[in-house]
Amino acid sequence: MTRFFHDVVPWWHLISPAFVIFVVLPLLYWITTKRGAWSGWHELAESHGVDAWPGDASDLGAPRYCRIRRRDGCAPQKFDRQLRVAAAPTALCLRVECCATGMMRPLAVPWRAVRDDGFQSTCGIPLGQLALGDDVFVTLDWAIHAGVLAAKGAV
Repeated sequence: MTRFFHDVVPWWHLISPAFVIFVVLPLLYWITTKRGAWSGWHELAESHGVDAWPGDASDLGAPRYCRIRRRDGCAPQKFDRQLRVAAAPTALCLRVECCATGMMRPLAVPWRAVRDDGFQSTCGIPLGQLALGDDVFVTLDWAIHAGVLAAKGAV
């Protein structure tokens, strides 16, 4: 009987459900809840968080490449195709559309708090960087970056 468990069923099959339940799932939950703090989203939400976007916001899309980081953060957080960007007459609107949606409130950052940090490039991909306030930086596709700057310039 013991030979069956050694030869046919590897020992790790016996502990894998427990590993998923007690290690993997709590780790995924912890990473998802900390993502807003690591990226600086929670700090922005304290002053610019909204329950719903302004009704006159025009959708600019979801960037294929998007990184958000705090000035003092160790690594940027990846939000590729998860961040929805829109421009309202009074604010830049940002909303996360993924599993962390309930933990990251939508933002309406006033145009006076949005600053262009210029052109960036990663592996030949043209990117633009925005500074939101003094401590949060958003790097995104050049086309959406240009749309944000055009909307800011129209104000």
